[in-house]
Amino acid sequence: MKNRWKDTGYAKAGITAFIVIAALILFYLLLTHLGDVSAALSNFANILMPFIVGAALA
Repeated sequence: MKNRWKDTGYAKAGITAFIVIAALILFYLLLTHLGDVSAALSNFANILMPFIVGAALA
């Protein structure tokens, strides 16, 4: 069976457009919830801090 999507660029353009729109939505949500994201990253860094210090001393 012939793959009719292989020869056109519409599938690639559609996938690219979807990825760009999804990235823009994620970026918007990141900016609107910047305080929560910052708190989560700070918490994650505090959890990893003993491992980072141990690797630096080793």
